[in-house]
Amino acid sequence: MEKQALLDLLDYDLWANQVWLAVLDQTPHPEEARKAYLHLLGCYIGWLSGVSQVEDIQDEGIDLHRDTERFNTLWRAEIESRDPAELVTLELRSGPVKMPLWHVLHHVMNHATYHRGHLRTLCVGWGFAEFPETDSIGYWARRSREKSEAEA
Repeated sequence: MEKQALLDLLDYDLWANQVWLAVLDQTPHPEEARKAYLHLLGCYIGWLSGVSQVEDIQDEGIDLHRDTERFNTLWRAEIESRDPAELVTLELRSGPVKMPLWHVLHHVMNHATYHRGHLRTLCVGWGFAEFPETDSIGYWARRSREKSEAEA
């Protein structure tokens, strides 16, 4: 996958995470919402530590506000400094496997999307209608409009 496309996807992913982070404490069950978000966030550093020299951080050491942007920045630096097609070895429960670096990042971002959907489902179940819309098409449409306005 093209490096710039991955960096663009990291931009979207950071935006979507920050939008959700802003509403966690407004939900009827903020502790449960923060716990779900912590899992989402922990996957960024967990998978990155498996393919780089970045050290893993256990959940207790993660600060949601500080590390949302920090973990995204660490992935961005990894993609910028390496060939996304570079084969990396992952130590999975099923055994070691080689795959392109970008496959790992794709998994991390897909996993985050899954868990943002989990947060939305929790909000619906709690009767909390003020959850954010973070569908990627809305993000890309907004970016496209902003680019067009800047060029005009």
